[in-house]
Amino acid sequence: MWQVLSSTLLVLALLVGLFTVYTYRSLTGNIDTVSLGEKAADIGPKEPINILVMGSDSRDCKGCGVDGASGGGSDTNILLHLSANRKFAYGVSIPRDTMVDRPSCKTKDGKTAPADYVRWNAAYSAGGPTCTVTQLESVASDLCGEKCDITVNHLVVVDFASFKGMVDAIDGVDVCLPQEVDDKYTGAHFDAGKQTLTGKQALNYVRLRHGLGDGGDLDRSKRQQAFIGSMAAKLLSGDTLSSPTKVLGFLNAATKGLTMDEGLKDNLDTMAKIGSGFQSIGMENIKFLTIPTLPDPENPEATVVLDEEKARNVFKAIANDKPLTKKIAAGALDAGQAAGKKSKGSGDAASDSGPTDGATDGETAGSTSTDEADSGESADTGSDGASSGASEEELAQIAEEAKAARERAGLC
Repeated sequence: MWQVLSSTLLVLALLVGLFTVYTYRSLTGNIDTVSLGEKAADIGPKEPINILVMGSDSRDCKGCGVDGASGGGSDTNILLHLSANRKFAYGVSIPRDTMVDRPSCKTKDGKTAPADYVRWNAAYSAGGPTCTVTQLESVASDLCGEKCDITVNHLVVVDFASFKGMVDAIDGVDVCLPQEVDDKYTGAHFDAGKQTLTGKQALNYVRLRHGLGDGGDLDRSKRQQAFIGSMAAKLLSGDTLSSPTKVLGFLNAATKGLTMDEGLKDNLDTMAKIGSGFQSIGMENIKFLTIPTLPDPENPEATVVLDEEKARNVFKAIANDKPLTKKIAAGALDAGQAAGKKSKGSGDAASDSGPTDGATDGETAGSTSTDEADSGESADTGSDGASSGASEEELAQIAEEAKAARERAGLC
């Protein structure tokens, strides 16, 4: 469910740059920290940045028992990629029920959890957020070796209580439902049409699995991605930014249940630069997508597995700091769309896909024919080495299918 938190990080970074060092330092006392090591923190001002955003589904906090479950793992995780040239960014969510090979990792009591084939969110239960970082880097590397050598530079974890407080601090977030919903499992009720959700209502909404869509995580992810844009738009509106009470209330709520890596918490300059980088890109050029998956042959009703060919291309793009290809971007949701704004080139799938550096079909921009052959892609390339790719008609069809999928998921 925590695609929502990627916008929280984005706005948190932006807002920090607007306040004094004293105010920021007074808030950091709320934040817990973990270490990601020297390699992760070794980034310069003109290098790409990868930030893993997670939501702890622990119900230990007051008011967090929204569904009667015990929690203890991490819900959907988001890897935010900010390009070195600060011209594009995207967030890739990984469904919690994705089956992967988790490497061995240290547990909270100092022991070692052996490698295992498990659901994605089991890594957090086994060894906390750093185990999930290790898992992400390992899974990407297993797909294509050095070509998918991803380093997670920063880490952010937020719990349920913080999420509710952040929504309430900005007087709620607007959503739109195509139909009335009654969730018999949680007791949540939502009217049809446009409405403003309070913190508790918003938490029920982003966790909603029954009454909209097919009840699965993938449909729920689409609703959460739309919530991202709406929350970010509200946070960045003049009404919020002109109110110190709302801004400080949001920051205070955000940091109360926050865990960050040491490099992010202790370096105000790093946080401000990340925020500035996102701001310079613009909402319409920040894409959100879910890593491509397929039904798990062993348990198709409950779990999924990575669509290796398509997932490989996403991980390659991240590792090599490339924009999403047109084919992948055509099915993505941008933050501007989610906030109800018309995207650049809206209605034209090709131009609506954002910066692509000439990339088109399955490979990252600037790839060579050798790279394509290695990945199983067609080596039919032009003189610039880029794949001849999908046609404008195919891109338009992908965009229409993505729009239809969002409608099925319960978005107006």
